[in-house]
Amino acid sequence: MFAGFRSPFTRWPRAADAVLACVAFLVTVFVVDGPGDALAYRSIGEVPVLAMPVLAAAAAALYWRRRAPLVVLGVVVTAWAMMLVPDNKALIGVVAMVALYSAGRYAATDWRARMGTAAGVAAA
Repeated sequence: MFAGFRSPFTRWPRAADAVLACVAFLVTVFVVDGPGDALAYRSIGEVPVLAMPVLAAAAAALYWRRRAPLVVLGVVVTAWAMMLVPDNKALIGVVAMVALYSAGRYAATDWRARMGTAAGVAAA
């Protein structure tokens, strides 16, 4: 029934990664942890000015997740470490989960890939 069907992620992988990076950026900027494990929305005025470039760099790195997954994982984990401040409610973990998946899925199967993925999991 679906023998000839190819998803947009396999047809246009670069465009799909660009859309994924944009959606990840919007989620990290506008969706925050709310009270009682709920998700809440915040306005653009509530986003800390210094957090915006960090969130943008982390999400933009996802564009290269197929080509350089370990570099993307390093950028995202570094951005995540920079966002570890007491009042931060950004959901940068969403970007980290995509980067971890990409490292496991697209990295070459040599010792560097295993060590990079293990370091990302340990940091998470």
